[in-house]
Amino acid sequence: MNYTDEQQKRINNVYNEREKALAENQQTYSGLLDDANSFRQQQNQMLAQQEKTQNEVLDKQLENQTNIINQQKEQAQKQTETQNKQALNSYNAFINPYGYQAESLASTGLNNSGLSETTKLGAYTTYQNRVAQANASLQNAITNYDNSINEAILNNDVQKAQNALTRLQAELQANESYYNTKSSLTQNLLSNKLNINSQYDNQYNNVYNQILNEQKEAEAIRQYNQNYQMQQQQLAESIRQYNEKMAYQKQRDAVADAQWKKEYELSKKKVNSSSSRSSSGGGYALTNNKAQNVTSNMTLNPDQFSNRSSWEWYINNVSNGKFTDKSLSSTLNNAVSKKKISESDAKKIANIYYIVK
Repeated sequence: MNYTDEQQKRINNVYNEREKALAENQQTYSGLLDDANSFRQQQNQMLAQQEKTQNEVLDKQLENQTNIINQQKEQAQKQTETQNKQALNSYNAFINPYGYQAESLASTGLNNSGLSETTKLGAYTTYQNRVAQANASLQNAITNYDNSINEAILNNDVQKAQNALTRLQAELQANESYYNTKSSLTQNLLSNKLNINSQYDNQYNNVYNQILNEQKEAEAIRQYNQNYQMQQQQLAESIRQYNEKMAYQKQRDAVADAQWKKEYELSKKKVNSSSSRSSSGGGYALTNNKAQNVTSNMTLNPDQFSNRSSWEWYINNVSNGKFTDKSLSSTLNNAVSKKKISESDAKKIANIYYIVK
């Protein structure tokens, strides 16, 4: 289909508006998708920061707890060293030859006796037992402290693992929410695209049908104008032919009138040189109104009359009748006066009659 510039512009407007609507729809949903993705990323960042903060708190708690336990270990070790020194001091004091125990034995005369050696041996055994007990207690304490540190580390790791699991669950939930939102937005985007395309397809069809109707109307007008011009040309040709025919008829009428006058004048000369029209004026007396028979030497056809009704009057009232010059003249004058025929038609009729002697 060929379009005018204005029609092509209307169709282009539909296409342009559709592309604009699709672009705006795409931009809107792209923005919503970007916002949803940004929100998801912000949530994940917040969850990561929260986990980091919680783990830092746990590390500080573990560090503080470890420091306390280490301090307790150092304290226990110092106490053990003190106890060992005290045991050693007690032992040295016990075996000091100038000490209280030596003086006590000396006063009893047992200073160098077997009892004295046995007593020293017992003091040494006591010293060793005290040292061994103190070291054993220290070792048990260190073991307990190390176990406490290990337990604290284990608890810290468990708590960190729990924090990681909590973060993972939150991220999975955030991601699931994002992908559900993304899926919904994508479906809405596609649905809106279909609606927009359908809407502008309908607009295009409306514009197309309007243009089609306009072109049909324009073609109908063109056909009408063409037919009208042909009719005008045919009418002009008919008028030309009629005018040509009438001009030809006028020429024939003029010739017939001239012939009639010539024959009429000859007839009058043959009958009476003084014959004239009747005193009523305008009549068609072939003689001096005498009752002399007349007859026609021919029959007129329709083309020789000014109109068909004149010819029909001639056929019905004259062509088959018998007249005298007086009755024919009276008949013609009466018809002219009543406008049944024209004066020119009456002359044509009178011209074909002649007197029978």
